[in-house]
Amino acid sequence: ERVTTAIALSGWNNLTDMLYGNESPNTRAGYELYHSAQHLGHISDELGHLLDDLKNHRNIPRLQEWQNARSPVGQVDTINSRNVPIFMSNNYMDNFFRPQYMLDSFFEKITSPKMLLLNQGPHAFPEGIGIFVHDNYIWTRALKWLDHWMLNVTNGIMSEPRIQMQLGNSIADTTYVPYESAVKSTLTLNLGSRNGGQYGTLSQSAATAGVESPVYFSEAVEFKQAEYGDEALMATGLPYLARLEQPTNTSVVYVTDALAANYTVCGTPTVDVQLTASHDRWQFFTFLYDVSPDDAVEGSLWTHGFYTYYPDGPEAGPVAQRQADGSFTVKGAQMHSICKTLQAGHKLALAIVLYDGQFHPANGDASLNIKIHYGSSSSLNLPLVG
Repeated sequence: ERVTTAIALSGWNNLTDMLYGNESPNTRAGYELYHSAQHLGHISDELGHLLDDLKNHRNIPRLQEWQNARSPVGQVDTINSRNVPIFMSNNYMDNFFRPQYMLDSFFEKITSPKMLLLNQGPHAFPEGIGIFVHDNYIWTRALKWLDHWMLNVTNGIMSEPRIQMQLGNSIADTTYVPYESAVKSTLTLNLGSRNGGQYGTLSQSAATAGVESPVYFSEAVEFKQAEYGDEALMATGLPYLARLEQPTNTSVVYVTDALAANYTVCGTPTVDVQLTASHDRWQFFTFLYDVSPDDAVEGSLWTHGFYTYYPDGPEAGPVAQRQADGSFTVKGAQMHSICKTLQAGHKLALAIVLYDGQFHPANGDASLNIKIHYGSSSSLNLPLVG
């Protein structure tokens, strides 16, 4: 009863999603937080044991129980019963507390007055920079929120859209899309075979049924998440580029034709995939790039995703369904939420690999490989507004 309102900037909703979302052990983020706690606080030996269990996929139910007890999602009923107003701000490139979990799972559970801003940039960067910027969008609304609920000031904050997504490539971009009231649709792009070439196809047309040549595990892949410093530069509008022509035995890249119209992509992209895996444990990682008309070789990173399969579970994301032929289908593997303008004449490229240094792989065997199936079972699904 003592809490009048709450402001959560770059906060988490569920530590299980953060550390084990899509069953993918996010060990880099876990250990970074662990080391910061060592320097800034007093931690028990239990935390180190829990992170070791995460890395080695042991005692996961116990880890989830520990995480859920320390997560706001476990307090939703209390928050709602007390009708506590909550203002939240999260960022598209946050690899600690990912935006898709806030947008697609936590926000809808809150029934009290609420607002969510999703911004360009990595963890805490837009909010931190905003402290030093006059008339900063995030802090202006956070302070209005406090004035309204603490001082009973009528300042229009409650008439603003409850979910606002910053559109563009930089923290300096001033357009926020009113996500809830926007007209939404989905652009589905089907994955098609490389046919022995460098790239597979990515098209609205139905792909011819078939199975791709194998993609093998390798830690030497060039498709990867940006480090925090690079993400901070991305937040200023600088692109994070990757060369699309990579070895075809350790990655597969799908590219659209030049697009005929502009699209506003706002929300959480997902990937549906049917695959045959060589081992019982496997993982894949997805990277989405914008390819400008004057650069057919490099793409600018937009967003990324991850998925891991352990036959003994427990599931923490879309369930991989085993088919009669031994293959698996995964529906709705999320990437990080984004809000971007895809310009006419540009292309999109989707890269899939089996390693990402952010995560501890379920299987790091050099013989691990997956074969992607085509037809109607593998696609990139883009959320459009407008």
